[in-house]
Parts: sequence; C-alpha cells; structure tokens
Amino acid sequence: MSRELALILRDLENVDLADDDYMSRLYDLAAELEAAPDRSSAIAPVFSFIERHPEADLGAPGPLVHFLELFSGPEYEIPLVASLSRQPTPMTVWMLNRLINSLRGSDCEKYIEVLRSLSSESNPNISVRERASRYLTHQTAR
Repeated sequence: MSRELALILRDLENVDLADDDYMSRLYDLAAELEAAPDRSSAIAPVFSFIERHPEADLGAPGPLVHFLELFSGPEYEIPLVASLSRQPTPMTVWMLNRLINSLRGSDCEKYIEVLRSLSSESNPNISVRERASRYLTHQTAR
C-alpha cells in the first residue's frame, strides 16, 4: 500500500539538498510517487520543487525527471512549458530538449520556438539562456 501523495510531497519539500545522502532520498521519494495511484497529481509540485532549486544537482537526468517523463502528451508537455514560463531552470530546459528530440513535425517546431525564446537576450537567466542556445543550435542543425 502506498503512502498518501500529500505526505510524499511534504517529504520531498523537506529534502535537505545539503545532506550527503539527498540523492538517495530523492530516488526513494520518486519511487513512492511512481507507485501512488494518483501520481499525476504530483506533476506540478515536482516541477515547483525543481523551480525552487534551479542550480541543485538533481541527477542526470535523475529520479525526478524520470518520474515526470513517465507521463506523455499534454499531461507532461503543458506543465513543462508552464514551468519554463514561470521559472526556467537548466534542468527544465534540458527536459524541453529531450522532449524535442522525441518529437517530429509541427509538435517539434512549437517546442523549438519555446527553446528559441529561452535563448533570447531578453532572458535574464544566463545559465538558462546559454543552455537553451546550445540546444537550439543542435536542434536547428538536425
């Protein structure tokens, strides 16, 4: 029997990223999120966690990205774009690039436009802008 989603999300919020063993804790919590019957309700809170920790090493891609990528289509894409609109992070830009790599045609193009906007000089977040520019160069070359 899985724990209540609200308790799992509370524990996620309380993860101490300064603790040497935080990554193990993230893997445990992500496994609990995956097992939760109402796991799709955790999508927005997990994106919010990533937004609040933009420079944290959350893995490559790590347990939270693996959890989020369990979802597909609008269930994943809409919250990802919303997160990028609110508070883009190097991790969510990477997730956008991974999404683009999995798509073709007009779906791909609309997300390349999001990448283009993140790479523009008007973006004040230099690490996000540089990462988005790097991915954009790769995407337009393929």
